[in-house]
Amino acid sequence: MRKYDLVAPCGDYCGGCGQYNGLIIETARQMSDFAALYGFEFRAGGTFDFKQFVKGLEWFIKNAKCPGCQEGGGPPGCEVRKCCFEIHLQKVASLKA
Repeated sequence: MRKYDLVAPCGDYCGGCGQYNGLIIETARQMSDFAALYGFEFRAGGTFDFKQFVKGLEWFIKNAKCPGCQEGGGPPGCEVRKCCFEIHLQKVASLKA
């Protein structure tokens, strides 16, 4: 891996992002485990749809991983990334004034 592979076109560092480094998935997994272990469905007492909550956690566990902007991840509508890719520029900071 090269020095700047985890720097997004906008200058953000993907390695610090919870979607890239797996923190969001791990947090959702832990929350799901705790909810089952401690019986939070019973404790919720109908204040919200617990099954939908668990379904949401499962979605995060399966989908909240990003490969990083340089590998096609990041926000789909990011104009900075789109522009950089169109002109074959790794990051905006490389532009000369």
